[in-house]
Amino acid sequence: DPNVNPALDPHYVEQPSDLQTLIEGTKYVRRLKDVEPFKKYVVKELNPGPEVQTDEEIGEWLKKNLSTTYHTGSSVSMLPKDKGGVVDPRLKVYGTSNIRVVDLSIVPLYFSAHPQTTVYVIAEKAADLIKEDS
Repeated sequence: DPNVNPALDPHYVEQPSDLQTLIEGTKYVRRLKDVEPFKKYVVKELNPGPEVQTDEEIGEWLKKNLSTTYHTGSSVSMLPKDKGGVVDPRLKVYGTSNIRVVDLSIVPLYFSAHPQTTVYVIAEKAADLIKEDS
């Protein structure tokens, strides 16, 4: 039905390593706020809040509050196959000989920046790999 909004499930933190990465990132930012020059500018922590301390509490807060910037990526990660990877270092899909993925979906860890430059770098590297393999 084109008049009904689609049901989207981005599968946030479906992989335990995704959640652990976000928990570690939260703890890192907390440590960062306690050193100069940041220390003098941070008045108080708003989210997840100082009452959220353990990995479990941080993880639960993240699960309830995670949102997107709509620059999707990391869905076909370039990682070892046994760690959930789909693409090898030459950008080939595991188990195939001639299918490559050349877009932001191969980036295993997303970053807080506009992705355009990263996509350009991936494309340039892919062009080199394809020429080498020809």
